[in-house]
This record gives sequence, structure tokens and C-alpha cells, in this order.
Amino acid sequence: MMRRKAWIVGSIVVVVAVAVVISIIQAQSKNDEQMYKFIGYSSDGEWKGEYSKQETYWDGTLTPLKKSKKKVGEILFEEGKELEKYSGGEPEEDSNYHFSSLGDAPPKKAKLTVTVKWTDETGSHEQSIQLKKQK
Repeated sequence: MMRRKAWIVGSIVVVVAVAVVISIIQAQSKNDEQMYKFIGYSSDGEWKGEYSKQETYWDGTLTPLKKSKKKVGEILFEEGKELEKYSGGEPEEDSNYHFSSLGDAPPKKAKLTVTVKWTDETGSHEQSIQLKKQK
């Protein structure tokens, strides 16, 4: 009878310990994912690109850094060999252009590039931005 009680208590302790370890691992992986984002700047200083985790998904934001009347024609988002195209148009209420809304988390060593094509009072332009992982 005593051995049976010891076996039951031991089993409960093991189950609780395994549950605690699993919870810690899940919390850590969630924190790791939220701790990094991808950011880059265009070589002409006109744009900042960012791909970061929001609440439950990843979102891309393209921010104009200089004030001018820009009309974005197209935004291209490359993740490795995958290419997604977005129409530009007018900026959102926050003055940014959004791409890859509801996106997935990129692989840790992902190569991400955002290319923006726009026109302004001086003509047509195109810039590619390498997004680099940052904490």
C-alpha cells in the first residue's frame, strides 16, 4: 500500500515538473520571437523599412524620412526567394506604407529586402532596402 502511494505521488511530481518545463520553454521561445525585428534604411536616406512582430502576426512598414510629395507606385518584399508585390498609393493615416500585413515570422537567418518605386517632383525613383535583424 505504501509503495502504491509513493508511486502515485512520484507520478504527480513528474507530471507537474514536465508541465513546468514545457511552460518555461514556450515562454522563452515566445520572448525570443518578440525580441527581434528587421530594420533597414535606403542608401539615399529617403526611406526606413521595418518588419516586426505585432500582437500575433508580423507586419511590414515603410516610412518616408524626408518630406516631399511622394507617390508610391509599388512595394516589393523579398524573403529569400519569395517575392510579394504591393501597390503603393497614398500612405496610411500614420504616414507610413504597409506591406506584408498578417505575415509569418521569418526564419532567424532570413534575408529580407524591401524595394520601393515612387515618383515625386523630380521624377521616378527606386530604392532597395536590406532589412537586418536587430534586437
